Amino acid sequence: MKGWVQDTVENFLGEHAGETVAFAHLDMDTYSPTKYVLERLKPICTSGTVLLFDELYGYPSWREHEFKALMEVYSEDEFEYLAFGNLQCAIVVK
Repeated sequence: MKGWVQDTVENFLGEHAGETVAFAHLDMDTYSPTKYVLERLKPICTSGTVLLFDELYGYPSWREHEFKALMEVYSEDEFEYLAFGNLQCAIVVK
């Protein structure tokens, strides 16, 4: 879907009501939209759901964007780090 995630995610979730998430690629780069999506996806994530962050770490101010959103929505005992790239990181929900 094209557009601002805050304008499109609710429709997407409505179209897939009752479904769970197996995999999501989060490529919003900044704090606010990432947190918004994580908060809406968390209730439909199950044990084994993989979340891939496009730019979680490794650049100036990385602690203020996707990483910060992740830490505010998930406690560290709710996920495990799965894989790392240059900036990317995949986690798996416990």
